[in-house]
This record gives sequence, structure tokens and C-alpha cells, in this order.
Amino acid sequence: MPVVGRWAQVCAAGLSKYARSESGTGSIILGGTAPKHVIYASLLPVFLVWFFYNLSGFVIFSIIIISTLILIWYINRKNGGMTADTLGNINEITELVFLLGILLVNNSG
Repeated sequence: MPVVGRWAQVCAAGLSKYARSESGTGSIILGGTAPKHVIYASLLPVFLVWFFYNLSGFVIFSIIIISTLILIWYINRKNGGMTADTLGNINEITELVFLLGILLVNNSG
């Protein structure tokens, strides 16, 4: 759960710009994260979810990817970018989606 939450933060930072004109905690993170970092950061979570949940892990991770991209789109649309607070928000929501995905997969089989 924490791994996919942190992955979502890297994904959001790599695919967004900083929302504020003045410098803040999030500006360092967002300024130093590129889309290539999203690819590198995806390797470990994909492996771990597959290792622990087999093929149902791909369903869980697909749900996480879709929800994370929707969150990124929504926050970018509303705020014009990300801040440190919105990155933390994405972390918490993604961890919740992970737990709900486990419930969904375990109860459907």
C-alpha cells in the first residue's frame, strides 16, 4: 500500500507543474521530477503487486493507474498544477484505492 501511494506521488510530480508562482516545498519535488522518473518508479510497484497478488494484481494496479491519472487531471484542472499538499492528497487517496481494489478482487473471485 505505501509503495503504490509513493508511486502515485512520483507520477503526479512527473506529469504536472508547480501550481504556485512563489517557491515552496512542492516546487523542489515538482521541479526535479520528469516523466522518465515515472517509468523508473513504476518498475518496483508493478513487480511487487504482481508478486503478492499474481494476475489479480494487474487488475488492482490498473484501477490504481486509472484513478491516479483522473486525480492528476482533476487537480491540474482545478489548481493549474500540483503543490506539496496535493501530492500528499494523491498519496492518501491512492492507498485507499489500493485497499478497495483488494476488496474488489478478493470478493469477486
